[in-house]
Amino acid sequence: MAIRTDLPYEKLSQWYFSVQWAAYYVELSIKRSVENGWSTHCDSEHLARLDDLKQFLGVALDDWLTQLEADCRHAVPEVSRES
Repeated sequence: MAIRTDLPYEKLSQWYFSVQWAAYYVELSIKRSVENGWSTHCDSEHLARLDDLKQFLGVALDDWLTQLEADCRHAVPEVSRES
């Protein structure tokens, strides 16, 4: 059984912003529920899960961008400022 899943990193930013957008709409739903005096328990739990996912994707995206930057520095020779 695999305990690790490789993510297609080129899609990380799309996933991150999709989760961020979903969290925004859940926040709007919570606000509307509070205004109407309805329970926000379910939406609050969903928002907490989305926040965790957003944090995970953000860290993965930052790590990938750091690695990409390091790989690019090794692939491209340093250009002299004197030229």
